[in-house]
Amino acid sequence: MHFRFLLSALLFPLALSGSASAQFDGADAFSPGGPSRAGDKPPEVKASLHAAATAAVAGQPLEAGLKLEHPEHWHTYWINPGLGSPTKIEWKLPEGWKAGEFLWPTPLVKSTELGNQYLLEGATWLFTTLTPPADLPAGQKVTISGKVSWLLCDEGSQCVPGGAEVSMEITTAAEAAPVAEVAAELTKVQAQQPVTSAAWKTSLKDDGATWTVTLEPGDGASADPGDIYFFDTREAITNDPQKVVKE
Repeated sequence: MHFRFLLSALLFPLALSGSASAQFDGADAFSPGGPSRAGDKPPEVKASLHAAATAAVAGQPLEAGLKLEHPEHWHTYWINPGLGSPTKIEWKLPEGWKAGEFLWPTPLVKSTELGNQYLLEGATWLFTTLTPPADLPAGQKVTISGKVSWLLCDEGSQCVPGGAEVSMEITTAAEAAPVAEVAAELTKVQAQQPVTSAAWKTSLKDDGATWTVTLEPGDGASADPGDIYFFDTREAITNDPQKVVKE
C-alpha cells in the first residue's frame, strides 16, 4: 500500500508570519476575520517556567518547560503558525549558560480560506534544553528568566498580542533527580517529535502545480498507520487542503 500526499504548489514563505507579527505591536485587538472588538479586554494566558529536574548540575543539560495555560476558546500559535505569529522567548540567563530551541508539541490544525493555521490551546508545554557551564559550583541558587511573547486569538480570529516575564529559581548541586510532573510532560512532548524510520521509503515529485509526497511501506511498517498529515514546520505553508490517497 502506498500513501500519497497531494499538496498545492502555491506556497507562502514563513516570513509571512514575521510580517504579520510586526503589525502586532499595539495593545489593541484586531480581527482579520471579523469586526473589531478593540475596546474589549481579552482574557490572559497564564505563563510559568518549570525545571524538569530538582537541581542544575555543572555541564549537564537541564530541561526547562514553559507552561502556557490558555483561556477557554482562545489559542496561541505553533513554530509555523500558518497565519499568525509563533510564541517566542528572550532568555535572561546567568553567565555561561546556554539555551536551545523550543521543543514543540504537535499542534491542532485549523483550516481557513487563507490556508491552514497551527494552534496551541489548553495547557501547553514548550520545552527548552538549558546547559549550565562546566565549572558551575554546587550549593548555590540561580535564577533563570525570560520574556515571552505570543499572539492570542479566539475561535472567531479576534487576536491580541500578549506576553509575560517568567522566571524560576533552581539550586546547583552535584546530582539531580527528575521532577515527576514536569518530567511526565516532557516525555509527552518528546513522544510527539518526528523520528526517522527505515520501514518507510519516501519520495517527492513536483509537477509545477502539485507536490506529491509518496510513502511506501517496507519491512516493519504498519499495514495501516492511521491518519496522516504533512506538517510544513519551517519553510512554507500550503494554501489548499491536503489530500491523502491510499493505493
